[in-house]
Amino acid sequence: MKKLIIGLFAAILMGSGLVAFTGGSAIAACPYTGCVSTNTVVFGDTSLERGDRPVSHVKVKTDGNATPKGSIKMIYDRVKGGFHRTKTVDYNGGKIQVVGPRLKKLGRYIVTAKFIPNEGSVFGRSSDSYSLRVRRG
Repeated sequence: MKKLIIGLFAAILMGSGLVAFTGGSAIAACPYTGCVSTNTVVFGDTSLERGDRPVSHVKVKTDGNATPKGSIKMIYDRVKGGFHRTKTVDYNGGKIQVVGPRLKKLGRYIVTAKFIPNEGSVFGRSSDSYSLRVRRG
């Protein structure tokens, strides 16, 4: 009953503007590794000519104002097989641009970006992907 009354009292004070409320950083409430969720967003070329390199843009978002740090593992897979490449780049926040390998085989490819946080970090892993088509030039 005490908690209910205290909660109602705090809500009344905040609602009337007598007490300010600000959100803290995402790290403040997370004492464990991997407990702050992340959301990886990747986009790039949807169509290329044979022999060109795909250019992907990657950004990792979190709830709160903390900046995730770690690495981005880019995976390039041809849907019908015959091609699989990976590339790992450092990530220190913001939007980064990653240039992939030359794609010489025609067809559809899946480009996946996986965020891997630094060792002991409070941030969790996340990934995103998009599709692109390699056509004749």
